[in-house]
Amino acid sequence: MVTVNKYKKSKTSSHLQILEKLGFSNDEALVYHTILSSKESTVGEMSRSINFSRAKIYGIIDNLLSEGIIVESGKHPKSYYPIDPREIAEKRLKEVEEATADAQSDLYQLYQSKKVDYLETLTVKDMEILSQVVSMCERATSREIAKGTMLSEKQTIQNWIAESRAEINAARLLVQDAAKKIDSQGTYKTRAEISIIKFYCANVLQKVVDNAIQVHGALGVTDDIILSSYYRHERASRIYDGADEVHKSRLARLILKSYKH
Repeated sequence: MVTVNKYKKSKTSSHLQILEKLGFSNDEALVYHTILSSKESTVGEMSRSINFSRAKIYGIIDNLLSEGIIVESGKHPKSYYPIDPREIAEKRLKEVEEATADAQSDLYQLYQSKKVDYLETLTVKDMEILSQVVSMCERATSREIAKGTMLSEKQTIQNWIAESRAEINAARLLVQDAAKKIDSQGTYKTRAEISIIKFYCANVLQKVVDNAIQVHGALGVTDDIILSSYYRHERASRIYDGADEVHKSRLARLILKSYKH
């Protein structure tokens, strides 16, 4: 008996997911599924079946009636009958096809009306900052920490400079790759690349600015140079365009989706 109930619950859940894919809200799917299962149902019967208030069900029924998804009987108390789900699917498919045609003509013309330079809009501000923090190289080669010994001779400083240069180059290439794919394939098919640059570039920005501050020492955290301002304001770049965790989660889901069968 328990196995049968689990099967019925699983089957119902599967049906509701199909209805939601057809554009039903969760509540609309529950009400329609109840009517579909019984072939005829009153508001009272629906209320007892899915534990919705009568007022809530009446509101949902009004929507379903207006969309031609159910029909109403003329008897009292009023009963409601389902429309064949195949008819609903065909109607929704036709609506999607018409909307697709409109998007390819009218909306695409709007999209093409002004060319967007994604290399300018995606992370250009971050790139400018990353380029400017190479001032750490100037600092390292001009500061003498002991007689005849320059800061640039220290291996830790050299590591920071080398790693920063490599990560700046990688960030730039990722942005360029995303921009090219957006131009050729559109933003929807470039979701993974966009998520990558949003969290990767923001983290490179923070790391490189932090390295530059370390190279400058106490001077780096004063307002005498621009680095402290970059650090204060650009830390938010890992939040204001979507938190890192959100972009990483989205990217992981896109990657894992290709492994599901």
